Amino acid sequence: MSHSPDDYLGHILIETSFILEMSEGVERKSFLENQTLTRAMVRSLEIIGEATKKLSDDFRKQHPQIPWKQMAGMRDIVIPIKIKTVEKSVRSCALALLRTKVQQQTKNFCLIFIWNYYKLIHEYFGVDYNVVWDVVINQIPLLHKEIQAILNQQ
Repeated sequence: MSHSPDDYLGHILIETSFILEMSEGVERKSFLENQTLTRAMVRSLEIIGEATKKLSDDFRKQHPQIPWKQMAGMRDIVIPIKIKTVEKSVRSCALALLRTKVQQQTKNFCLIFIWNYYKLIHEYFGVDYNVVWDVVINQIPLLHKEIQAILNQQ
């Protein structure tokens, strides 16, 4: 069964809404101490990554303001790490940073992603919940707005 981009964007929006709602008013320390919440956030990031991977290349090219490759690669960081996949995403991010026509928001996302990669690289079979927290606080609000804007255009 083939799904439309709106279906996948809808899944991403559901998960970003959940993350925003569940993280509202939560401090880092409380987040890190709450296994149910941390695991729920990781699951939401996995779903976002999977939905992102299902979007066609043509669709992604129509919306270059969103760093799709890096988003899909983030899924591989928060679950047990697949080093080769993550390294490809880091290279893609580094190349995006070198392009002069890349929007500042994409550059910011890439800088955070690369920083998280190097911070996480020693966690081969685990999840670094500090990185999950950083993604939840620094990247999900922007992603939520961008996905809403795309859905509103269609």
